[in-house]
Amino acid sequence: MIVDTLVATNSRETHAYQVARSKLVDIASALVPPDRFEGLFSRVMSLVPPTDLQGILGERPLAPLSEEETRRVMDLVTRGFENWRSFHDRFSSEEERIRQLDPGSASWEDVSDFARRHLRAEPIEGFEALAFRWEEGEAVESTCQANVLRLGDGQVFACGDFAGMPVTSPDGSRAEVLGVNRGEICDVLRTLAFPSSAAGAAHVLWPDNVDLPEGVTSKPFGVWLAARTTLRWRSEGVSSIGTRLVGKLVGQDGYERSMDAEEMGELVRALLASSVRRQPPEARVVNALAAREDEWIGALRTPSEEDRRSELRHAIFPLLAGVVA
Repeated sequence: MIVDTLVATNSRETHAYQVARSKLVDIASALVPPDRFEGLFSRVMSLVPPTDLQGILGERPLAPLSEEETRRVMDLVTRGFENWRSFHDRFSSEEERIRQLDPGSASWEDVSDFARRHLRAEPIEGFEALAFRWEEGEAVESTCQANVLRLGDGQVFACGDFAGMPVTSPDGSRAEVLGVNRGEICDVLRTLAFPSSAAGAAHVLWPDNVDLPEGVTSKPFGVWLAARTTLRWRSEGVSSIGTRLVGKLVGQDGYERSMDAEEMGELVRALLASSVRRQPPEARVVNALAAREDEWIGALRTPSEEDRRSELRHAIFPLLAGVVA
């Protein structure tokens, strides 16, 4: 959105904006290059409360600004600049913090695909999100097209990371962000991950167009996935620190290794594209998974010395044991 401000020539408004520009030059010239000053001036003036500025200008209709009025305008601009700089600093530090976070195994494309598979979601067009990009040391406004889905029950959700900015359509409709912590997703995840009846190992056919995991030279091979939730156990109560996916690969020749987050993401995507086998003959791999599962769970549950000092404990939830042929 673009907002134009009209100022009459030789008016008190003209004098006020001259004072504001002069003050901003004084306080920002060392921080912002000259070719970016106009953009900064517009942003800072947009952060000056209009009622405060009009309150100063409306006190006397024709006379130029007095020394006291000039000081008050300068104070308004100073506060506007401080607000802008506070946002600027928060934005840059938050962007750096987000870059350092572990994104986990799932991407927003995975969430979107999950919603289409299990929530009867369909894409809808026309939604945009306000965004900021880091350009030449400054946060610059922009907009981006948003991936928005309409679920089978009619609810509309955006699927992506929009840094807390609203996702809206041209008519003003707003789409909430669809994440794995939403009830709509959680309910289906619980049903799929924790069936009410006992289930044995899955037997699937690996997709022909996908390479085998690194280190696996032949089929069949086994996969084991579990969720590891870390808790802080203190006298005042228990708090959740986070959950991560852990995975193991087992070959029929005795090969075994752990997987990192990226590998597990690729593995799960391949398994989602696989087909179910009707006749599962590979007992050796199933036996290897069964023999090792208790040991893996025990090792993952056992806290390290550093965990003990930090009062951390771990809960393990097995999610999948599978034989891939």
